[in-house]
Amino acid sequence: MSFTAKSRNPRKGSTLVEFALAFSVLWLLLGGVFTFGYSFYVYSRLQTAVAGAAQYAAAQDYDSSNTAAYTAAIKNLVLYGDVTAGTTPIVPGLTASHVQVLVTTDTNTVPRDVLVAVNNYTINTLFHRITLTGKPRAVVMYTGRWLCSSC
Repeated sequence: MSFTAKSRNPRKGSTLVEFALAFSVLWLLLGGVFTFGYSFYVYSRLQTAVAGAAQYAAAQDYDSSNTAAYTAAIKNLVLYGDVTAGTTPIVPGLTASHVQVLVTTDTNTVPRDVLVAVNNYTINTLFHRITLTGKPRAVVMYTGRWLCSSC
């Protein structure tokens, strides 16, 4: 009776190494797709909110002596999707300080156009952070009534 030693398979364990390499590449690919998709989703929600708020702002009465209520309603529309303050913003982490409302006037304080933009908002993704500065933004020509109680 002779016993022969089992020959070692030189490929033993290579399946595990191949799986680890393939999984890491696949994980990075899926993470990148998720990051792009989520960033696109958040930016799209912001763009829709900003465009709607700019259109709303262009048609509202503008009192040049009291702009706080006008500005607050527009910011709430971007933040919550309604002119009254809500509790949950349309995207995570968005605050009133991120929303810029600028009414451009001529020399008589008559409104010409309205700019609504998002400034310094950060989208937290899987791998990194994307900071939006001045984007998305919308500029619409003012078509509402101009009120001036002090004029």
